[in-house]
Amino acid sequence: MSQPLVRADNPYSIFRLPEALTCWPAVSVMAASFLVAALVFALGGALARVWMGFTVLLALVAIVVGLAGISGAGACLSDLARKRPYRGLVGYFIAGLLCLPKLLGAGLLMMLAALALFLALAVVFFICKIPVLGPLLLVVVVPVAVLAMAALMLALYVASSIVGPALWDGERVMHSLSITWHITRKYPFAAIGKIVGGMLLSAIFASMLFGLITSASFTVGGLFAAVVGMGGGFGGGMGYGMGGFNPMSIMMGSASGHMVGAGVGFSLVFALASAFVFLLPLMVGVLTWCEFSEKVDLDSIRQAADEK
Repeated sequence: MSQPLVRADNPYSIFRLPEALTCWPAVSVMAASFLVAALVFALGGALARVWMGFTVLLALVAIVVGLAGISGAGACLSDLARKRPYRGLVGYFIAGLLCLPKLLGAGLLMMLAALALFLALAVVFFICKIPVLGPLLLVVVVPVAVLAMAALMLALYVASSIVGPALWDGERVMHSLSITWHITRKYPFAAIGKIVGGMLLSAIFASMLFGLITSASFTVGGLFAAVVGMGGGFGGGMGYGMGGFNPMSIMMGSASGHMVGAGVGFSLVFALASAFVFLLPLMVGVLTWCEFSEKVDLDSIRQAADEK
């Protein structure tokens, strides 16, 4: 009798990672947002002749659209992990867009925490400049500073993978940071092990996918060059035999048109592959959040955060 891949006592096993590749709503919202962002960015480049401000403005819009698609895909993966019914693509895009200010706020707060530690260490090292007492203090200060910096780096690494999924799951900014802090403090090595293991699996899947896509692209590109040719397409090849006039070349374009069309086609393939690859680290964070959020008392943590 075959054993199930995901054990019943661990519904958020890292072996659920491949499920992200078959989550078509997440793939669709991310791919669609990437496509819209690319079109908006290209429009900004085209309007650069009119005013450079259009380029900057539309570039910012493209970045927001792309990030909203990634955030919306994360919300979709959260529904997948929790086995909740899917929302529509527009609903996921709006959810991702509304979550961007929360993600920005959480990121700024984590940066402020890191900056506070840097400033504290700078003040301590400044005190250690005392001629006689300073070198003696450094014997103790340096190990403490290294341990504090290592703890900060570990906390930020885990937090960056958990805070986002917590916000996608409906938590508030301060609640998500407080819960992440408790998870990092209580289960540091278990959480980091799950994240590292998930990232390694993601890298394996990504290398396999891009290796397959790259090999197939070289094969198709060689066939394209042999049939269409690099110096002229079907219409261009017959045009000069008809006195230089060829309606087909006007309708379908010259060789440069064929190259542009093929380039856009290959770009779409790699854009879709990139959308698949981006889902994997998102799924790692979602599974980590779902597993360890059930191991802490969420209500008491939320209440403590509200009181503070």
